[in-house]
Amino acid sequence: MLNRYMACIYLEDIHIGGLTKIRNASSVPVGGRYRIMDFALSNLVNAGVHNIGIFLEEENGHSLIDHIGSGEPWDLDRKSDGIFFFNPAIVDGKMANIKVLEKNLEYFVKSKQENIIIINPNIVYNIDLKKIVEEHEKNQNEITVVYKSVKEKVDSCFNKTTNLILENQNVVESGINFFENDGDKISLDMFIMSKSNFLKLIFKRITEGKVTGIKDAIFENIKNYKTRGIEFKGYAKYINSLECYFEFNMDLLTPKIRKELFSGERKIYTKIKDTPPTHYGSESKVNNSLIANGCLIEGEVKDSVIGRRVEIDKGAVVENCIILQGCKIGKDVKLKNVIIDKGNELPEKTQLCGLRKYPLVIEKNLRWYDSELKKILGELKES
Repeated sequence: MLNRYMACIYLEDIHIGGLTKIRNASSVPVGGRYRIMDFALSNLVNAGVHNIGIFLEEENGHSLIDHIGSGEPWDLDRKSDGIFFFNPAIVDGKMANIKVLEKNLEYFVKSKQENIIIINPNIVYNIDLKKIVEEHEKNQNEITVVYKSVKEKVDSCFNKTTNLILENQNVVESGINFFENDGDKISLDMFIMSKSNFLKLIFKRITEGKVTGIKDAIFENIKNYKTRGIEFKGYAKYINSLECYFEFNMDLLTPKIRKELFSGERKIYTKIKDTPPTHYGSESKVNNSLIANGCLIEGEVKDSVIGRRVEIDKGAVVENCIILQGCKIGKDVKLKNVIIDKGNELPEKTQLCGLRKYPLVIEKNLRWYDSELKKILGELKES
């Protein structure tokens, strides 16, 4: 059934602190070995969608291209269909996603599929997309919006997203969500419709002279189409800030959430890297942490997520931290609530501490020498 569906994965101007200085938010590493984009791609291919168009940024697209490549880990390295990267379009310094679609209309016109799924990759979940499409077709919807009900504990990461007003599951109105009411229906920015209706919405946006707003193009026209909502009841996180990025990685330390995302029939695929198993030294201590392969752990790790090929020396204590691949943590280093990007080396006896709500970020490939370290630590103390 889903061989009649193609997909469009659009990107947003999301900033996750220093982690998005040289990469798009969707290519930021999570969970020790994955990228945020892996969830959207895996959800699609698990359902049988094999023609996927992906937006690129003009300056920071190289990280995403390097990670996805030909799409082999997702079985998308195909002679027919597969991965298609859209040429970027920037207007006034921002990604103009309607302009991107205008520049790449030939891709949509030539694609054989009759229907399309539009996805925001920064909202992370593991969904049975086949069931969603079945319900979409059963109800003969013109547009389907996947949403999540807000119950009890409010997730601030979904603040200022789109709130849906439903009547018998029909979407009658939408607006910005401020979590004023328990039970709000929050859009997960997944839309299903015919390709022809999608192109009509895009052409309308173009003729209006608007260059941004894929979501706006849909929500501003919901009254012109039979639009229904389908509820997703599982775990979902919108990674749209540094705080939400940190929360998501810490959520992965909860067995129930980790099992839902990674241990079911629907696998999450990622780029394969051949590295040996992690070695744990005789004096190492690890508690409630995710540690990828290829690491050397000699110190203590608590409530943390550790990427590939990370070295943690003797006497070091890493707590509530996210350490991305290729980092070296020196002897007797103390870290708490810190995010360290790829390729960093911390000299012995370094002490860094952030707040759980405002974690400290060390950007990619910094080489820390004693003089530079003292200068940076001095500035932190003064601030």
